[in-house]
Amino acid sequence: MTTTTPPQPSAPPASVPGNSRTGAITRTRRRPQPPPDWRPDRRCTTSNRATRHVSRSCSCTAGIDSWYSYSRVLPLLPPDRYHTYALDMRGFGDSDAPAHGYTMDGLAADVVAFLDAAGLDRATVIGHSFGTFVARRLAETRPNRVARLVLIGSAVTARNDVMREVRDAVHDLAVPVPDGFIREFQAGTIHRPVPDVFFEGLIAESRKLQAPVWRATLDGLPAFDDHDQLQAIEAPTMILWGNARRAVRPRGADAIGRGDPERTAHRV
Repeated sequence: MTTTTPPQPSAPPASVPGNSRTGAITRTRRRPQPPPDWRPDRRCTTSNRATRHVSRSCSCTAGIDSWYSYSRVLPLLPPDRYHTYALDMRGFGDSDAPAHGYTMDGLAADVVAFLDAAGLDRATVIGHSFGTFVARRLAETRPNRVARLVLIGSAVTARNDVMREVRDAVHDLAVPVPDGFIREFQAGTIHRPVPDVFFEGLIAESRKLQAPVWRATLDGLPAFDDHDQLQAIEAPTMILWGNARRAVRPRGADAIGRGDPERTAHRV
């Protein structure tokens, strides 16, 4: 395992404190600030070079993005309680971009390889958007590695008009990927305004994503169907979603947690 020094994100953190009894999310005007000396460490696994960014006990998989999606949250986690790994999945951020392996099974296997390299027998796994499908597949295929599961903005399936529209758009992407497409895509994923410096950070991270990876990822997502295996997930699961999400449907998210007292679904 090698260690490199990462460029430091300059975006200020956001605050989304939660209510532990109801799962409701509230917002405060005065946002907590990270410790002034907080910096993520970057290391690469020797098995598949999936980059990890270490804060001070969870493994996080992002959407069509990199670890930077979590950069406003990581420094707010109490270092005496959490040791958090935010992964750049294969093809994303600073991880390698092989020609194959962008199915949910392949990406879940990458997470297993990362857990092995990090010496983690089990972890709380958090997935956001596209990352929720990876997190679910990990919980279905390797239940012994997932202590708890958090799905943010998930759905039973990604087969809908919005995702079909995005998939059709990426099949015509030029090389390099046009900056206008990147900006339009990222702007379309944001409902509430974010600081300009954070948005520009997202753009910079998205520029690292090559056109073939866009295509392979968005081909693999609609092809994934684990509907018959959702109820077999053993880990206690929390599901969070918002009404403004177009690519994933709240009704589908609710269906994931239905009928299991170990799964709680909260609309935020």
